[in-house]
Amino acid sequence: CINYHRRSEFTEKISHRHLISDNYVIQKFLWIELFKNYQFQHSEAIIIHSIVAVALVYIICTIIDLARQITFEKQFMYIANKYGDILLRPGKRIINPELFTVVS
Repeated sequence: CINYHRRSEFTEKISHRHLISDNYVIQKFLWIELFKNYQFQHSEAIIIHSIVAVALVYIICTIIDLARQITFEKQFMYIANKYGDILLRPGKRIINPELFTVVS
């Protein structure tokens, strides 16, 4: 059985890849210009072509997402951890922090 945290991580990782390939411009480039799916519409090779195309898109999007995590996310989290209290200080006066406490 997969626990909730692992399932959530997996879903988050899959969704990042989906968001990259779901962009209209990227879709047009991938499926029409790069993989030329229309040429395989009535072909016997459509299943093999589809599996290979989807696998390649997933691998490329995974590499892009990993690069994003390494280059942007680590630096953002460093700044957020270091300066988060300072950045959130004005909001703490407006929002009651007791509303966001976790009750066990």
